[in-house]
Amino acid sequence: MREQENSIGATPEFTLEERRAFHRLPLAERRRRLAEQAERALADYQTPSAIEEREAWQSGDIIEVFPTSFTEKLCPASASFSAS
Repeated sequence: MREQENSIGATPEFTLEERRAFHRLPLAERRRRLAEQAERALADYQTPSAIEEREAWQSGDIIEVFPTSFTEKLCPASASFSAS
């Protein structure tokens, strides 16, 4: 597997031949490599900056805003309540 990273820190996509070669590996070897990658990814998600960023976008209220025309199409009965 590649260990290179591009300028933004993401691992480049694998070529078709590289993906096929991976699928030809024995199942135990594929699982070992995937587990190794998962460990590296877990370390990235557990950094203090990643935790702060995730908490920032996951916190707060969920507000769903729909245009009136969408709501009327979805539930025509609600249009009569808002009209009165």
